[in-house]
Parts: sequence; structure tokens; C-alpha cells
Amino acid sequence: MLKANHTRRIGAQTRLEQIPIARSTGDIDVFLTTEVITDKNNMAAIRQALDELGYSPVPGAEFYQFYREVTIGGAPRNLKFDFLAAPVPGEQAKTVKADVRRIRPRGATETPMHAHKTPEAVTIEEHLLSLDIGEADKPH
Repeated sequence: MLKANHTRRIGAQTRLEQIPIARSTGDIDVFLTTEVITDKNNMAAIRQALDELGYSPVPGAEFYQFYREVTIGGAPRNLKFDFLAAPVPGEQAKTVKADVRRIRPRGATETPMHAHKTPEAVTIEEHLLSLDIGEADKPH
């Protein structure tokens, strides 16, 4: 959504005749960079923060999906994070343990944290763009 809004704002040309309208999903996808997914201390810090904030693992995806109940507009809702990462390239691949579904740093045994292996995200670290989304109390 942020990238689409930025593309519209700067008038960049795309291969599409029209940029699709952003859609809402039931979770927040968090793409982890190679620097994060290969470091067990970084992964442990993320898991510790999730635990401290009261997030619980999703059954069946215990190490890469976490949720907690929040109130939005007076109604209880589940807020879910889904952690994803591209396969790790080259020599750095030796620093992770990966299968068809998951990828994690080798040696990460305390407070385990994985990411869902997402091959289509292989270029996620290319041409990164920092976007100011403003402050929460500002009108949008």
C-alpha cells in the first residue's frame, strides 16, 4: 500500500495501466532482511519483544506467526504478525537452517524464532525506499 501510494504520488511509470487499489488482509507481513535472518541474536530479540508485548504463537506456525487480541473500534480483533524471509544466497546460506516452509539462523535454540521461507521475496532488499508515514495523531 505504501509503495503504491508513493508510486502514484511521484507519477512513476509502471507496467500496469492502473495501480491496483490496496487491499486489506488479516495480518501484517514483516519481511526480514538477510542481516536479520542470519543472526540468532537479532531473531531472539524479535521473539523476546513479541513475548513481552503479549503475542502468542499461532498453532501450526508456532515460530513465525504471532497474534494477540486488540480492541479496534470497540470490537475485539486479533492482530497477527507473519514473519517472512527470502532464501539466503551464497556462502551466507551456511548460517541458516531452512526447509520448504521455514528459515532460521543456525544455533538458535533459546526463544526460537523462524521466518516463513518466501522465494518470491528474493529481491526484497533491492532498491529499498524509506517512506515517512507520519505520526499517529496527524490526520491522513
